[in-house]
Amino acid sequence: MSTDARFAPGDWYAVVGDHVTVVLPVSQRDRVASLWDLADAGATAEAVLDALLAGGLSTLDHVALVAHGDDTTRLIVRGTPTASIVTAEGEEVVSASAGSAWAERLVTGATSIRVALTDDHDGAAEHALTAGIARVSVVVSAVWIRRRLVFTARLEVCGPVKSLSACSASWARCSRWAEAL
Repeated sequence: MSTDARFAPGDWYAVVGDHVTVVLPVSQRDRVASLWDLADAGATAEAVLDALLAGGLSTLDHVALVAHGDDTTRLIVRGTPTASIVTAEGEEVVSASAGSAWAERLVTGATSIRVALTDDHDGAAEHALTAGIARVSVVVSAVWIRRRLVFTARLEVCGPVKSLSACSASWARCSRWAEAL
């Protein structure tokens, strides 16, 4: 999977790995280095969540976690962060209700996710966000799932067929093209 992530500068920390992004307020600065070690090593969302909760839920007042899988995106927000998830079906805004531990969504087919961390939810995300640590106020991630791109390319080359296996000769051309993605 590939993502094109951008951010607007701010006071929060974004810890960005290939599969997981965690956003924390400045009050959680002591967690950033250990979370980066996990994210940089390719840790799963569950491993990162375990690390976040190791000190107890009561010590984690605000957080956003976004994890990208093969065709799903997992989103957890607690406290101040709100997230907007866009899919082919529309847009959903996710925020934690007062008194809840967090809000969580598992979304198939997400095309964009915007995590806002301050009252200024309209901040323009103009800076490229790559693996590492950044200070942010908004994080926007456009998501393209490689499997869908390959599937679409395969159908375009093959044209309408009754089964995908019917276009094995054309698939060789598609798979060479898909490797370049």
